[in-house]
Amino acid sequence: MFIKTLSLRNFRNFKATSLSFKKECVNTIVGENSSGKTNVFEAMRLILDDTLPYYKRYLLENDFHRGLGAAFGHWVIVSLEFDEIGGDEESELLCQLNATVNGGGTGRITYIYRPQFYIREQLFKLNEIEDYEARKSAYHTLKEQYLIDKTTYESLVLCQGTADFSDNQTYSLVVGDFDTLLFSDPKLERINLIGNRQRNYNIQDNISCTYARALRDVVSELKNNRFNPFQKLLEYVSKGIDNDETLSENIRDVNERISSIDEVKKLSDGILLSITNAVGTTYSPVLNVTSELPCELKELVKVLQLKAGDSLCEGYVSELSEMSLGGANLIYLALKLYEYEEGISKNLLANFLIIEEPEAHIHTHIQKSLFSNLKNNKTQVFISTHSTHISSVSNISTTNVLVKNGLETISCSPSKGLEEDKVNRIERFLDAIRTDILFAKNVILIEGDAEEILIPHLVKITFGVTLDELGISLISVRGTGFELLSSLFHTDRIKKKCAILTDDDINLYGDNKPDYLSQEEYNKAVKSAESGVARKVILDEIVGNNNFIRAYYSKFTFEIDLVLSGAVSYFDQIADESFEKKAFYSPYQEAFSSSDRQKIGCYALKLANKHKKGWFAMMLADKLDADFPIPEALCHSLGFTGDFNKFTLAKMVRYRVEVIKNRDGNDLLNNILGQDDLAFVINNLDAALAVFKDHYSNDPLTFLLEVHYG
Repeated sequence: MFIKTLSLRNFRNFKATSLSFKKECVNTIVGENSSGKTNVFEAMRLILDDTLPYYKRYLLENDFHRGLGAAFGHWVIVSLEFDEIGGDEESELLCQLNATVNGGGTGRITYIYRPQFYIREQLFKLNEIEDYEARKSAYHTLKEQYLIDKTTYESLVLCQGTADFSDNQTYSLVVGDFDTLLFSDPKLERINLIGNRQRNYNIQDNISCTYARALRDVVSELKNNRFNPFQKLLEYVSKGIDNDETLSENIRDVNERISSIDEVKKLSDGILLSITNAVGTTYSPVLNVTSELPCELKELVKVLQLKAGDSLCEGYVSELSEMSLGGANLIYLALKLYEYEEGISKNLLANFLIIEEPEAHIHTHIQKSLFSNLKNNKTQVFISTHSTHISSVSNISTTNVLVKNGLETISCSPSKGLEEDKVNRIERFLDAIRTDILFAKNVILIEGDAEEILIPHLVKITFGVTLDELGISLISVRGTGFELLSSLFHTDRIKKKCAILTDDDINLYGDNKPDYLSQEEYNKAVKSAESGVARKVILDEIVGNNNFIRAYYSKFTFEIDLVLSGAVSYFDQIADESFEKKAFYSPYQEAFSSSDRQKIGCYALKLANKHKKGWFAMMLADKLDADFPIPEALCHSLGFTGDFNKFTLAKMVRYRVEVIKNRDGNDLLNNILGQDDLAFVINNLDAALAVFKDHYSNDPLTFLLEVHYG
């Protein structure tokens, strides 16, 4: 039996979303900060975890989805769908869930947090008020009268439900329509939709669920008998041990010898004397200090202690308290997995191990090794992570990506609808760098090292903000095979924006090879142009009817576009520094001082290839200033993918105005609007942007804004 689907309605970040899981593998949940990874696990624990404190099963108003506005009257619904329920030991659960059997039963358990009956009755009576405004006023009166707490709301766990509460029509039918404030009759329980209460059956008694928090004191848990998995292992081992009479006799002898030690006897007599002096012999209790090691071998085993060390190579072991946090966490996980694998907790239907952000205490290399090998045929594992190292060894078919969209978070399945062969190729292609694609707000895919090195500096020096501030991750595909990674972005998969920034690779030289170009270089330019045409056909098909992807093209190669955009002097400086002998520099100097665009582009590419494009990009990055020309295609890709809030846009327009002021003395905002401080620009952003676009139609910021505002 395993969890196939988790569905959430109105719980914290989640208005209505579902996550899909696989059996006997590591199911990974990734997402940016505050996207709701912990909330996913808290929702699962409402159904699975018997260690969850009772009071946490009663929610407060801030546990409801913030996008609801007024939460009063709404329901929180958490539903787990189980699959492959079967076998004699699961027959009771099969019956409870009214599961459908088709090569293994499927069924659902649902946690519902809803207003108590008398509250739902009062909400239903609002239907009698015909005028909407009057009904709205009466609803707000009820909302102010009753807080959301355990006196007004109830929590219940139901089986056999069939309703999909992510569907607004179904939710309105069962709960009510909050747009019209018309509510359902509470006497109509709609058991066929929401399910029945569990009858003398508690799922938590029949499964094991371990929740490992991100920042936890594992050493304390390993010393606490209630939570210590090592104690469970000892109890299991002790049941299979036959008593050894000889050993028992020896232990009794040891107990007697310890008790008869002079210092121990003196301690015992001293305590007794102190008591009799205080209360007299008539009322004094009898006491004695003795050694009580268990004589029964199966009981003696239970007092064994676990010692450990951080390195197997060193061979040093000591108290658990001396362990590093990472080492203690590894021991804890190993004990739980061994407990589940050996089936120590008998007659359990399933084992669930929930691990929150394991990278908090575990070293990078251990993360990759642990989670690439963590497969257990008796345990379903769930982890949340910020670590690209963990995500790089996680299969995208077992990954859920949480995407923030305003107040709401939705869950996306990166592999949904993709052929298995394509999924396998994507998984092989991802590494610790490229898996940043799963964590980013939005993505720009680029070709290679030169763009990866230069673009972040170019954006910062041009717009005064970083790619991080714009919520953009730059991902290099190390070539031009964009179709593989871009297929992740789709309305059925990851709902994030992805810009493809590439080159048209038009042949700069046309049909005539210039004298300064070798035949090999010319042939390469012709071949690149042919590849560019073919690539554009493929990319046009990818972006067609897909609102999450756009492709933007530089006319030639990246370096040629840069130099022809007006960066000739920067290239010339690098050429001058690259040759000790004047004779070697002269052809470059001649080209860069000419007006021949073909020749300028040719020698720009020669210079980049001489240093290798990655190294050349680093040399160019050292010379960047605010006057360096930025390609228009890059501005457009930023406009499509950037996460622009008022503060960021205000910062960018002020920065560009300052650049222009230093360049030509025009103090635009002060001259026209009278002020240019940041607070003023934020409060008058539309006016500031309009003034800027009006006066600088060819500025990089204007190109960016054209795409952003569509």
